[in-house]
Amino acid sequence: MADACERAGLEIPVFSDRLQQELRGFLPSTASGANPVDITFAIDLSGMLRDIPRKVLESGEVDGLIIHGIMGSTFREAFAKQMNGFLDVPLNLMEEVDYELLSELITFPKRYGNPIVCSCFMNREDNCTRFLQDHSVPVLYGPENAVKAMAALARYGEMTKRLEV
Repeated sequence: MADACERAGLEIPVFSDRLQQELRGFLPSTASGANPVDITFAIDLSGMLRDIPRKVLESGEVDGLIIHGIMGSTFREAFAKQMNGFLDVPLNLMEEVDYELLSELITFPKRYGNPIVCSCFMNREDNCTRFLQDHSVPVLYGPENAVKAMAALARYGEMTKRLEV
């Protein structure tokens, strides 16, 4: 995704030492907090969907946020089939957790004044995709499309600033 951002003209700043230190508490030991933050295979979704976005946006070090890997009911249903009863976690309980985390995430664009664009490989059948889209947070198919959307938002922001002068 970082390469796609650079091709689209989006700057990916290295986070300050202070912010990197704050993010370490939410990251698996294999992840970097420098930016981009890659939390591949992290099990704790609260980091990805609430804590990391909040810290990054609070810092004022970015103008927008792209989150890739939004996965909810569609992923879990496929995973549960593969596990063939090995795990016994009610899927509806997991959806409640999704909604709790996403309910805070959807407030961030207005609270911090920065756009959030998400990407995944799920469609509106997925509860998380549907919830975010229904609350005006774009969820696009694949990271490249999310990058294109963020680049368009950045260009729009630059144009409106020039018009204000």
